[in-house]
Amino acid sequence: MALKRNEFFLVYQPIIDINKASTFSVEVLLRWRNADGRIRNTADFIGDLELSPVMPDITRWVMLTALNELTGLLKQQTIAWCSINISAKEIEQGFMHQFLLELAEQGYPVNYLSFELTERIQISDWDKLKQFIDVCQLLGCKIELDDAGIGYGGNLWLQNLDFDYLKIDQQFVSQLGEPGNKLSLVLSYMAIAEELNIKVIAEGVETQSQADILNSLGVHLQQGWLYSRALTAPELIRYLFVNQ
Repeated sequence: MALKRNEFFLVYQPIIDINKASTFSVEVLLRWRNADGRIRNTADFIGDLELSPVMPDITRWVMLTALNELTGLLKQQTIAWCSINISAKEIEQGFMHQFLLELAEQGYPVNYLSFELTERIQISDWDKLKQFIDVCQLLGCKIELDDAGIGYGGNLWLQNLDFDYLKIDQQFVSQLGEPGNKLSLVLSYMAIAEELNIKVIAEGVETQSQADILNSLGVHLQQGWLYSRALTAPELIRYLFVNQ
């Protein structure tokens, strides 16, 4: 009903390339505004939503809306791509790769999409997941491993699937610089990424200290409130105009 009533909307959080001091890409985030104007806490509904049969319809809406709202920025290469969260459960239903192919046939620039595969739900059909990734690679879409290290079998995912990016979760980033914090976990993912020849993005960067530590470790793609909150499309355009 919320989808039919247009209660969902999108915001975009910039991912910064600190080497170039410019916005590299954005992560697409779903928001839900009730009829009374109140915006729901995403954490209160996203877990149930991911398990709902309506989730593929919402993901398709997210893909179409993001491409329509950002098409100018993407085609002008103001941002390299936009990343969209997608769960293993959605992919296992077997429809998402077909929807991508249909969008490409309709002329949508799907090569500007990057998909963040979340580990929050355990994978049970590896063939469907590999099929989806094969279609993404065919169409030029990027693949990221999200929630690395805090979900189901991330190392197994890395061993069996082809990724372009690995995202260091904010739970690890938030502890950087804290007394007694160990860098070994972050360093281990950096080593894995280097061995697999994939790039690393750190999310949840909130302090300059965290940013500096990540930079010293070679993590140059960073995302978080230190740089910007999540922005609506018009806000993002203004942000890019000021900061590019």
